[in-house]
Amino acid sequence: LCESEVAYQLTGSPAGGYFSGPGVEGNIFNPSLAGAGEHDITYHYGWKSLTVQTTVGCVGIRGIDITEMDLQLYPNPAKDAVTMQFNLDRSVKANWNIIDLAGREMLKGKLDVANGTNTTNIDISSLPAGMYLVGITIEGQKIFRKVIVE
Repeated sequence: LCESEVAYQLTGSPAGGYFSGPGVEGNIFNPSLAGAGEHDITYHYGWKSLTVQTTVGCVGIRGIDITEMDLQLYPNPAKDAVTMQFNLDRSVKANWNIIDLAGREMLKGKLDVANGTNTTNIDISSLPAGMYLVGITIEGQKIFRKVIVE
């Protein structure tokens, strides 16, 4: 789907449920409200729900340049927690991870990134002392910063 496409009517079965998710208003999904990226749309019926993922974006939509997001980690060196802060000009879903210098993934998580300044605290108390790379992945692009754990 492209951000510039028209809104789509959503239908769920059995009838009588409701939809939720980015860009959803009633039973209408509007790609321009959701924005580019991957979005979960959930159909709720009684105590059950079903979630499907849709991707919004197409050629001609300005992508994110992850090198311009000003990713900062502090404090550095860190002991029990490190704060990851960055700026983006749109809302997207992202993944973060911490890898050791041997390339092993030590910690990972997901983020719902908002338009503007984003700040996330990561508990690193389980990591042994050493140097690590903290990475964030947005729309297929990755960027890393070093952090020292004391």
